[in-house]
Amino acid sequence: MLIDLKGYYDEHGKKATQHLLHNNMVVVTEKIQGYRVYCKKEKFGNVLFYSKKKSQPINVLDRIVSDLYEPFINHILKRKEMLEVGEYSFYLTNNNDLILTNTSFKDDKPLTLLEPLKVTIATPLYKGLLMDKTINHIIAYLSGDGGDLRNIFPYRLPENIVEGFVFNLYDKGSYKLIDKNIKQVEYPKVNTSVFELLLIDIFDFIKNQDFSNVKFTTKNKDLKKAEFAFEMFNRFVEYHKHDLENFIIEYPSFLRGRLNKRYICNETTMTLIQTDPRLEYLLQIFINAIKNRQKPRGLITEELSVEYNQVINKISEYIIKNEDLLDFNTYKKFSKNE
Repeated sequence: MLIDLKGYYDEHGKKATQHLLHNNMVVVTEKIQGYRVYCKKEKFGNVLFYSKKKSQPINVLDRIVSDLYEPFINHILKRKEMLEVGEYSFYLTNNNDLILTNTSFKDDKPLTLLEPLKVTIATPLYKGLLMDKTINHIIAYLSGDGGDLRNIFPYRLPENIVEGFVFNLYDKGSYKLIDKNIKQVEYPKVNTSVFELLLIDIFDFIKNQDFSNVKFTTKNKDLKKAEFAFEMFNRFVEYHKHDLENFIIEYPSFLRGRLNKRYICNETTMTLIQTDPRLEYLLQIFINAIKNRQKPRGLITEELSVEYNQVINKISEYIIKNEDLLDFNTYKKFSKNE
């Protein structure tokens, strides 16, 4: 996680900031406007993809919920034979360009070996101890005494994708310094209670549904969960067809990725979202609701989160045990009355 250097200066003062910058080895890179993404090529040629959280690989459900990652994944897959075993870190810009910012290779590895990837390579602007002159420029900038951020280090990447610098101080953390001359995009505050109320409605609906007649066309676990979400979504829309307006939420302005229709194999679902595109975000919420465990927040109390996670566990159990023909005991367990 990047620490805001301006926030650190405001909290700890000039001397502490000077000490932080003066006594530590640093690698300075450009702060790029975009999404942090990663890929890892394994020993036997498989390539895993990660979002900025890097907690688990991007799966099919993630790709259905958002088409944000598609340009990144497709670009790398077309060139995966050129990748050597290792980890690669990128920024995915708003124009879907890839900026390679780091790899797991040693610093002396020739960057020319990465040229076949056809990505922009962001090399560090500086490595070593910062000079007093540079630190004075940074302090003057942070204090508001004047100074242009470009006096610290010149940008190498196009200015339309750069928004400042990142100072990696190793065990002291990484700090961002935003260029105040670059206009930052401001998004209106989102009313999360509306979203949480919709989640409550969705889970109240799903927990009363008969799972035993949900059929699957695939053996892939993630796609099965998607097919389950499609079926529940179809039933929800049909059930609320006379008051559906109450459950339609507009896409938040900050949300870049849109529903990826490539993996939607349910004809009814496709017809619904094609007839009324406003339903796309509702479908995304359905998939997200059962994709990950729910945590307490806002209107989702501890008690509700436990109840909803039991529903998610039941869905996962049904997906694992489901076969073309359910035995009687399994049918009873997942039918509406059980």
